[in-house]
Order: sequence, then structure tokens, then C-alpha cells
Amino acid sequence: MNGGRDPGGRLVARVGRALLVAAAIACALVVATWGRVAPAGVAAALPVVVLLYGLLFALGDEAVGGAVRRWVAGRLGAASLLPAALLLLLYGYGLAGGGAPLGGGGLLLPTLLLWPALFALGRPATAEIDTLDLAALLLFIAPLPSLRLAADTELPWGGGGFDSATRVVMLTLALYGFGVLRGLSGVGVAVRPTWRHLATTLWVWLAFLALCLVVGLATGFVTYVGHPAPTWAGVQHGCQKSLRILLHTALFEELLFRGLLQNGVAQVVHRAGRWRPAWGWGLLLLAGGAAIGGHTLTGGYRWLPAAMVVLLFAAAHRLERRGGAPLGDYTALAITGSAFGLVHLHAGSIVFVSLAIVAGWAYGYLYLRSRQLLYPVLVHTLINSSPMLLGVALVK
Repeated sequence: MNGGRDPGGRLVARVGRALLVAAAIACALVVATWGRVAPAGVAAALPVVVLLYGLLFALGDEAVGGAVRRWVAGRLGAASLLPAALLLLLYGYGLAGGGAPLGGGGLLLPTLLLWPALFALGRPATAEIDTLDLAALLLFIAPLPSLRLAADTELPWGGGGFDSATRVVMLTLALYGFGVLRGLSGVGVAVRPTWRHLATTLWVWLAFLALCLVVGLATGFVTYVGHPAPTWAGVQHGCQKSLRILLHTALFEELLFRGLLQNGVAQVVHRAGRWRPAWGWGLLLLAGGAAIGGHTLTGGYRWLPAAMVVLLFAAAHRLERRGGAPLGDYTALAITGSAFGLVHLHAGSIVFVSLAIVAGWAYGYLYLRSRQLLYPVLVHTLINSSPMLLGVALVK
């Protein structure tokens, strides 16, 4: 992470820009829930939305993150302030919603939320990002799908919005521990759009959409169902669904898979000075996992997920040999792209998993081109919203 000092005025401006993005998200929440959710619930959610997303995007700015890291300076008490504050926020928000914050997984939260900061402080200050960091990140991520709280932390309460305060807190603390305190550079959370990268995002979406339609129609995975008659309620529901995809799914998954994991793997491989060992082990483990996973699902084309993994690694091998990018970038892209697809085995569809593997490459490619998460998040949102936009259904 860039450790250079930034004048106080510029830091304030960067934090202000992050808060503006969070305020725009809060406005979108109001529009998406207007007349559909109790105003009291929306009013309670708005300050939480601005605070949490403002903090996420502020910490994602490397200058702000560097200033926070210098202030913490390896002190346990200082490093624990943010996790403790976010824990109290979650408990308070859940309690205000009439829940029992300490029920369910609530008692596990203190240990889980402190884990990234404690791990970062336990490493030598001069230690570079290595495989131990990646393992610690995976240990932090692993409990998230099964974490259930007795208190309602949806924004707003009742699930009428588009995100969960618990997920945003977990995402923020992953960034805080591994991006800020451990100094993983190039995570790319800050929002700084350019027309060139937006154009690349558009053609990547259209190319992937064409692939999905060809494969989907050939295999019966995609069927046309049409659009319902237009109504204001329908438009509002569509906006709410797209916003949920953007924030609850795309932002969450892209920060974890691209900004932290793919970025971290690439830096580890680059420092090792050799890409072939990581490429070979990645191919062996992920192609094997894809082959096993494919045969646990019903239907034909059980070989397809493994074939997609092999295709990605073959492309990475060729691109690594050609050069033109920092050593390890394409190996990391193949590893995380394949892993991204395989975590979708729960969908129960061989074609869905296979296309998700290709999508993982597409998202990672946009991240490599831009070094910002904005573009993979946008194309991820467009791809997941495409069935609704085109009036088709996925037959899983």
C-alpha cells in the first residue's frame, strides 16, 4: 500500500468522496423501498448505510488506509477500536429492530470480527504478503455463509432493501485487516471511473452474454419467458433487485475474490519469481475439484466444469509465457476464476457452474486491466441482471 503522506486536506477530500458514494447508495435505498417498506425502518437504516459504506470506500482509498495504518502503528488497542465499534453498531442495530443480538451466532461475532486485526498485528511489520495471509483470509471468509444471527441486520429490517449490515461489516473488516493493517496494495476499492474502462466493461458484458445465450439455448439452460406488463411496482422491484445484486452480491464477491484473493495470489507468485509451481498445483487441485463436483450434479455435460478449468489454465499458461503483464497475474486469474466458479456448485447446475468459471475469468480480466473493482462489480451486476433485462429464465 502506498505509504506516502497525504496532506490533511486531501485526506479529508478523499473521505468526503467516499461519503458521497455512500450517500448515493442511501438515496437509492430510499427510491427502491419507497411505499414498500415502513418509513421508520428506512430511516433507521439510512445512517447505518452511510456510515458502513462510507467507511468501506474510505478504507479502500490507499492514502486513507495508509494514514490509518500509521496511526495504529502496531498497537493492539488502536487496531481493535474499529472492530469493537462495528460490533457495537451491529448489536445496537439488531436490538433496535427487536431482535436478540446475542442469539444464534451473535456470541461468535467478537472473535470473528477481531480476527483480521489480530492476525495482522501478529505478523512482523516487515513481513510481505504470503501464503499465510491468504490462508488467514480464507479462514475469515469460510464461516460467512453459515453465520446466522438471531437479530435482523437487513438494511432496512425485514429484507426489503438490498444488503445486510452484517455482510458489510465483515467485508469492511476483511479490507481493514488485510488491505490496511497488512498493507496489501492495489485492492482497488476507490471509485474513479474512466470512459476507456467503462467501454471495456461493456464489451466484456456483451461477449459473455453472447456466450451464455449460445450455450444456454443449445443446452436448454436458458428459456425465454418474456416481461411482465410494466407497472411502477414492477420497476421498483427491478431496481431493488439490481441494487441487491450490485451491493449484496457483486461488491461483496469482487472485493473478496479479485481485490483480496486474486491480488494477493498474484503478489505472492510475483515475489516467488516463478509462476509454474502455483500454476501446476492450481490446475491439479481445481481441475480435480471440478471433475468431482461435476459428477455430484445430475444431468449431462458432467465433464464441462473440469474442461472450463483446463481451458482457463491453458490460457494462463500461454499468457504467462508471452509476458506483457507482471509475472503471476494470469496464474492468479486462472486460480481465482476457477475457484469462483466452483463455489457456485451449490446452484446444482453443471452449465451454471461452467459459465460461472468463465465469468470468474472475465471479472478477473477487468480487474487486471483497470486495477479497480468498479468495473468487475459493474459487469458482475450486468451479467446477474441479464435474465431480468432480457426476459429469460435459467433452467437449473
